Amino acid sequence: MLGFESEVIGLMPSGRQEPSYRAVFLPGIKALKRQDSIVYSSSGFSVGKFVNMRHGEKDISCRLHKLINSASASASAVSHVELLFYVTDSV
Repeated sequence: MLGFESEVIGLMPSGRQEPSYRAVFLPGIKALKRQDSIVYSSSGFSVGKFVNMRHGEKDISCRLHKLINSASASASAVSHVELLFYVTDSV
């Protein structure tokens, strides 16, 4: 479900300095007890991996925690994954 507050962010493997993918960040909905999550199209990331998100001027380190949904059509897969946040650093 995409909401009014969803944003496009840069996504990169942990340790990289520049985003190599784009993702849609979906803020959690406290009333529904939903955590923040992202939707991305890449087979390079899987549940349990640590990634860095570039959100505006900040890099946010997080872990892809829980697969919510995954769909594949021909060569591309789209995944919706719940996030666990760790450290926020200014760029």
